Amino acid sequence: MKRYFEVIFVVCVIFLFSAVYVPITNADWSMYRSNPARNAVGTGDLGVAPTVLWKSNITWALDQTNIDFEEHIWNTPAVVNGVVYICSSSRVVTNNYHNSLYWSDVFALDTSNGAEIWGYRINSSEQLSAPAVINGVVYFGSDVNKVYALSASNGNLVWDSNIDNNGHSSPAVVNDVVYIGGYGGNIYALNTTNGNIIWNRTAGVNVGWSSPAVVGGIVYLGSNDNNFYALDTKNGNHLWKFNTNGWAMYSPAVANGVVYTSSSDGNIYALNAATGIKLWNFSTIAINGESPPAVSKGLVYFDSVDQNIYALNAAFGTKVWNFTDANGTGSPPIVVNGIVISARPSGLYALNAINGAVIWNYSNPNVTFGSDPIVDNGNLYFGSGDGQVYALGSLLSLSPSPSPTPSPSIPECPSWIILPFLIGTILFVLLKRNKFKPKIKRKP
Repeated sequence: MKRYFEVIFVVCVIFLFSAVYVPITNADWSMYRSNPARNAVGTGDLGVAPTVLWKSNITWALDQTNIDFEEHIWNTPAVVNGVVYICSSSRVVTNNYHNSLYWSDVFALDTSNGAEIWGYRINSSEQLSAPAVINGVVYFGSDVNKVYALSASNGNLVWDSNIDNNGHSSPAVVNDVVYIGGYGGNIYALNTTNGNIIWNRTAGVNVGWSSPAVVGGIVYLGSNDNNFYALDTKNGNHLWKFNTNGWAMYSPAVANGVVYTSSSDGNIYALNAATGIKLWNFSTIAINGESPPAVSKGLVYFDSVDQNIYALNAAFGTKVWNFTDANGTGSPPIVVNGIVISARPSGLYALNAINGAVIWNYSNPNVTFGSDPIVDNGNLYFGSGDGQVYALGSLLSLSPSPSPTPSPSIPECPSWIILPFLIGTILFVLLKRNKFKPKIKRKP
């Protein structure tokens, strides 16, 4: 009986310290809407109004003479291992509006100061997607039938793959496979090493605007044929589709076995991720669609063309709150540590995720919001309408964000203490058992 007690004691000690130990991890914003599930949840703390931490210093025009007009269109950035990766498409009009020059760029910028680490230029009129950065490689699509892979360390081309009429679909990269949609109605699975096509399947007439979500061996994306599709990641076989009354071209989010997606019919839909059965839908008066949703802690957030940000109960689809901005619609919301953030015509808003109350509003005439903002480790990054990339945050955000706060009743314990303690405890129990083991009298 004593031996059983000692074994149980050791198991309990190991279990206790496994529960106590909270590993320190700083998740990156590695692809569009944060991760392959596209739930748009960032890290860090932006509970106070931010300030400009830095502005990039990118030199743009290839030809600086006789410039009449210059514009730079940014896409949503990614942040991985202290580097901002962002794609842009540029146009310069010269000689009294008679000549136009087009090109596209991918930049890697240092998150500490905005310094350019490298740039990759494409001398054509390609419109580039938001990048995905996985295992030291930057992946992105373009609207001229290409998918690119660059080295994240130096920007060198690793491969480019020709696919049929790719669009603005941003790749999801999972288990060494790149998943991306195209205007031609096809979704592709590409080998991350060489860009070879593993499979491609037709999913309606245009999936080039939907950035696929990939969770649990299933690819989810919307199509302009009014259907939402689920395909097997192994072979692209169709698992199910769900019909809406409008274009279902927006990017979905997946959480807890449910797919949340929107349609130009003015609805947000919650679908069973395994079967496609509708769980609920929430209707707005918007007839041109809703934004890609964000999902966090039982709530679904989205921006509507009816000038509202909505928060819905994720289980039932009931409205929890809405925030109205009479100035117009904004960027798809993201969620960071209990705060919902959206860039809007009147500035950058931070709302309480539970009740929608305004926590702060950042409006700076010198900062024009362009690409959808993202937040990583407490800093907010975006491409601006003035042709530069900005980082906003509090002064405290210059240092790494703390790990998630553990339960007050269970203090966090560093890993260097745990292992020696466990070993010492086990040795103590074993030695104690041998030292005080009762003597057994043998029969003569």
